[in-house]
Amino acid sequence: MDADNATSLDQLRRLLPHTEHRDVEIIIGSRSTPDSDIHAHRWRVATGLGFKLALRLLGLDLARDTQCGFKLYSKPAAQTVLRFGVETGYCFDIEHLLIIQRTGKRCDEVGIRWTHIDGGQVHPVRDGLKMLRAAHRIRTRIRSLGQIHLEPRTEDPIPASMIEPKPIRTKVRPAPTDVPS
Repeated sequence: MDADNATSLDQLRRLLPHTEHRDVEIIIGSRSTPDSDIHAHRWRVATGLGFKLALRLLGLDLARDTQCGFKLYSKPAAQTVLRFGVETGYCFDIEHLLIIQRTGKRCDEVGIRWTHIDGGQVHPVRDGLKMLRAAHRIRTRIRSLGQIHLEPRTEDPIPASMIEPKPIRTKVRPAPTDVPS
């Protein structure tokens, strides 16, 4: 998930049921499905639609929403992405989806609740153009890899702490009474 908490951890409950499908390796929290609940400025929605259209023109129609940071990976998918992935910029999502596409497995999208958080570092035009160049570079590199094989899935149980997140509790220290001046 993204560090700005635009999608809160409670949305994991919407993704978990999709882990039952054996051919699904990445479950994408999506801002573009009918069941999503999005709170964003119009310009944010418009730039997202523009980027999505540009990806389609590049032949990268991988998902309705490739850039939402809320994703759930199977263990084999995570291991495969770690083995073949090199991207460290904003387009790592596209690289991950292309890698899994090369395995012949699927990525599912699930609508989530997402709220725009001000203060991000992304400049829509400048960074959008950089991202499109990166997407083209990634597409070329991943295609050159040919077919990619996943390790077989094991039946690792999902830890209860992931299903029922607990609030973080901290001890409050009393303020010192004798403060030197």
